[in-house]
Amino acid sequence: MDDNMIDFAGIVHSSTIDYPGKMCAVVYLSGCNFRCPFCFTENNYLLTDRGKMKIKDIVENKINCKVYDSL
Repeated sequence: MDDNMIDFAGIVHSSTIDYPGKMCAVVYLSGCNFRCPFCFTENNYLLTDRGKMKIKDIVENKINCKVYDSL
């Protein structure tokens, strides 16, 4: 698998609860098989019809910001 591709499930454009004191965007992924009892996205183990997407495309096209690779 290309390491720049992810199984995209959805996005929350503006969140203030996931990164306390800051505004952030949250990208949800599908295909997780951990089944953590505290997880509020427990249905994300299902792969969606959105399929695989490039991380750069999600960031640039969905939330209109520039990607800066720091790796």
